[in-house]
Amino acid sequence: MKELYPLFGIVTVLNTPFKTDNSVDLQALKLNVREAINAGVSGFLVPAMASEVSKLTETERIQMVESVLQEVNGQVPVIAGAGEPDLIKSKKLLRAYAELGCRNMLFQIPYQNDEQFKSHFMQLAEIDLEMIMLQDWNATSDGFPHSDA
Repeated sequence: MKELYPLFGIVTVLNTPFKTDNSVDLQALKLNVREAINAGVSGFLVPAMASEVSKLTETERIQMVESVLQEVNGQVPVIAGAGEPDLIKSKKLLRAYAELGCRNMLFQIPYQNDEQFKSHFMQLAEIDLEMIMLQDWNATSDGFPHSDA
C-alpha cells in the first residue's frame, strides 16, 4: 500500500453517473474510479457539489461512498462528503461513512456565531476520523467572518 499522507497530487471529485431512470449507476462509478486510479489520482472526494449531491438521497450517498471504497481498496484516500448543513443529518452521514471504514470526511457547518460554530464542529469531530476537511460555502452568505487584521 502506498503512503497516503501527506496528501499530494490530484484529489478528484467524482461526478455521479446516472442511469436513464435517474438512479445512480454504481457500475459506471466504479469504472470511473478505476480509470482515475490508472491515470494517477491521489484520492477521491465523493459525493460533493460536482456529484450533484443535492439530488442524491442519503442512501445513494452512502452507496456511492461504499462503492468507491470497495473499488479503491486502500490504494488512495477516499474523502466522504457530508455536505449537509443540518447537524443531525450530517452526523448520521458521517457515522454511516465511518461504519463503512472511511475515516476522511468533508463537512459543512453553517456559520451563525462563534459559539454555535464551535459546538457544531466539536460534535462532528467526536466521530472517529483521521482527516477532516471543512467546506466554507453557503450560497446565502459570505461564509466565515473575516478580520481586517
